Amino acid sequence: LTRRIAELEQNGGGTLELPDGVYGIDRTLRLPRTVSLCMTPNAIIRALPGFEGEAVVLKTATDKDREIHQRSGWIRGGIIDGGKLPVTGLKIEGGSRLEVSELEVINAVQKGIHANGWYEINMHNIRCNVDLDVKCPAGSIGLHIETGDSIVHTAMVIGYEVGVRSDIGSCDFNGVHVWNYDPTHGPMNYCFICNGTGDTYCQCYADSPKIAGFLVSKPFQRIVASRVFYSRFQT
Repeated sequence: LTRRIAELEQNGGGTLELPDGVYGIDRTLRLPRTVSLCMTPNAIIRALPGFEGEAVVLKTATDKDREIHQRSGWIRGGIIDGGKLPVTGLKIEGGSRLEVSELEVINAVQKGIHANGWYEINMHNIRCNVDLDVKCPAGSIGLHIETGDSIVHTAMVIGYEVGVRSDIGSCDFNGVHVWNYDPTHGPMNYCFICNGTGDTYCQCYADSPKIAGFLVSKPFQRIVASRVFYSRFQT
């Protein structure tokens, strides 16, 4: 995989296409800005025991002054499997105008997806899911957004201490459902931490938080047609 990505990058960019199958890796798979990833529904990139690195898949870019308004391609389809290790499934640490879609991240128990790029990291039809028999560690976050002007549309987040956290402004979250299986996962303290100025949450579902469904800590938040559900089984 690393050799194929290097060839694509040297030729000016392209798409790494993975058909159905399990691709076991022992260190972070790095995707530069010019290389996209397209997986069929049953293609799985899996972190093996002894995995080295913070993230299973890392999407990155290096020259912000030159590349900031360039397209960063897409990550589409398939499954990223953290192997029940304390890792991030997908980390986006650079680049703009990136599409992430039709993707499931499973058993990356520190963070499912962490977007810390430049701007416009747009995601739709994604799922960050930890198996029901796995306890989430302290500080774990299902979907962590630190990239402004981004959109998350149609997402499920299951099995973290915090479901969704935004630390940046001008982002939109639409149709996001967050929940935990307590007590096995451990309590989900906050479903949504709204720490970005000027974000919008529309038709989002904060399902059975321990402390609060929406923790609003910055001004100019818009929460529209959303709801918090407290089960009678919750403490």
